[in-house]
Amino acid sequence: MATSAHRSKQHIIQDIEAITHQPDFLYTLAFLYYRDFFVDPEEAGGKNWHESLSYQEVGLLSGLLVKHTLRIVHPSAEAAEHQILKIDALFQELHDAYNAPMIEFFKSRTTAALTSQDRAQQSPNTYGVGDFFAEGIFYAGSGSYDFQYLELAAKRYKSDAQWIFQHRGFSIDDACAIARQLKCRIEARSQGLTPPQSF
Repeated sequence: MATSAHRSKQHIIQDIEAITHQPDFLYTLAFLYYRDFFVDPEEAGGKNWHESLSYQEVGLLSGLLVKHTLRIVHPSAEAAEHQILKIDALFQELHDAYNAPMIEFFKSRTTAALTSQDRAQQSPNTYGVGDFFAEGIFYAGSGSYDFQYLELAAKRYKSDAQWIFQHRGFSIDDACAIARQLKCRIEARSQGLTPPQSF
């Protein structure tokens, strides 16, 4: 549900997808992962997390990237910077579009002369619609562990498994196995690191 002040979520996502299909976007995506998820613990307290993409947003970028044939071209510094600025602006616009229905609803509630009975009748119907759930689902933190996503993936994509294999050349089981191996290697390397000396 879009208002006159906001473009629709569909149009914004189409603009995001167009950027992900540029042949040099893979490098930009790698930088976004580094910028927003590899944070020095000493600097974490002073970081403005609202200026970073969430893991859901970066996950969306990754999903849009692999929808089409991957082309790898090293970008210029100017092209990468332009893509980063555009991605940040588009995701801010997307978040505003998700918030728009709720903001418009609460504005109308403050200006309308509603009785207590009116509010009681409207609230259950209003808060049950998809627009009010969508923002929280996409932007709220996850309460799940990584292994739970891996266990769910095979079941979640069971009906799409044949299409994924025919059009993308891999199976969900193989993708989960690769993810588990990467996780094991990262954990093994982390355990082998020397703890920092205390001051």
